[in-house]
Amino acid sequence: MNCIVIDLGSYSVKAGFAGQTKPTIKFQSAIGKNDKNSLIIGPTPQETRNLNTLDFLISEGLSTGSINWDYAELLYEYIFEKKLRIHDTSSTSVLHTLITHTTKSDLETLTEYFMEKLDVRHFNIIDQNVSIIASLPQTSGVIVNFGQSFTQIIPYYSGVLLKFSKSILNIGGKDLTDYLTQLLTTQGFYLDSPQGFVIASELKENYSFVNLFPQINDWEKLSNQFKNEISTNPKLMKRYPNFKELKPITHEFGNGFSFDFKSERYSIMEPLFEPKLIGNFQEGLPNVISQSITKCEMDIRRSLYEGIILAGGTAATPLLAERLTQELSGLTNSKVKIVNEKNLSSADLIVWKGSSTLAALTGFEQIMISQQDYKENGAHLIFSEMIKEFVQ
Repeated sequence: MNCIVIDLGSYSVKAGFAGQTKPTIKFQSAIGKNDKNSLIIGPTPQETRNLNTLDFLISEGLSTGSINWDYAELLYEYIFEKKLRIHDTSSTSVLHTLITHTTKSDLETLTEYFMEKLDVRHFNIIDQNVSIIASLPQTSGVIVNFGQSFTQIIPYYSGVLLKFSKSILNIGGKDLTDYLTQLLTTQGFYLDSPQGFVIASELKENYSFVNLFPQINDWEKLSNQFKNEISTNPKLMKRYPNFKELKPITHEFGNGFSFDFKSERYSIMEPLFEPKLIGNFQEGLPNVISQSITKCEMDIRRSLYEGIILAGGTAATPLLAERLTQELSGLTNSKVKIVNEKNLSSADLIVWKGSSTLAALTGFEQIMISQQDYKENGAHLIFSEMIKEFVQ
């Protein structure tokens, strides 16, 4: 089966062929307008600097997620025609991932678009959390999925999502970027524009790390503590050799101004552990994870703590896994293990990889919606056929 896998995330879109280990394309899931009023699809950071507006394709809400249909069709045309060079999609199947609570209206519209306008051979939508499970060797654990607007925590056992135990931390990548913008504003740097948001996102992705010693908030003292800790810890030394010597990073803003990033580098991520820093009065991420596990039966909790998976772009932040392990270990007697700790640099690809693996399985097309199915039942068929549980 010639199947294209599309993961439309709240910050980036990935697309490629089923069975591949990484997507063919990955770009920002946004469309901008420049001074000439021209549309720029999936703008690069450099292109974003010249935009007047920037609209993301997915709007993440706590109860619903919606697709911006003013631009969605342009994005799909761009994926198939410009990037994948597929001009006739009638012999192509598509597996499309979406966040758990995408609106029913969007599910129907998406199905109609692919089955009617693109006339694909087979189509289906898969819950991103199911895709994550499919990417893993173990079948029990906890998914911690970092989105743009919130972080979703959901345990799974024997391949089944335990949705009754799902928890939400109302902090996502955008909140952390906005927090960095606030920190820079206090230093006289204003990034309150579409261009500014992307610059701040770049700074966050390139410079941030998580403080392993939150009780220390002095740059020089923290530098000495890191030097001692990493020098005597072979595991940390191997994974983070550059953190043996903590140094400020100077960023040139391109307008004659520069800034030395010191405490800002680790302050960016601190709201995940101390939400009140950004006016959120929930408990921090370790406690939210622990509470989610506590909702589950006592006899499976140990296996949940030992199978934590981090997904999404924020998961790649250096020392995040170590800080989470450290604080979770203080909340339980169980062993805490983040199973993808060594592969967090590609944590934003986990959903796509899992979907690619599933779509390449022999006979997978049997759980896809065919043109015949669609003609007989219509777009509402997606509500019963959407892949919401792990396919074993």
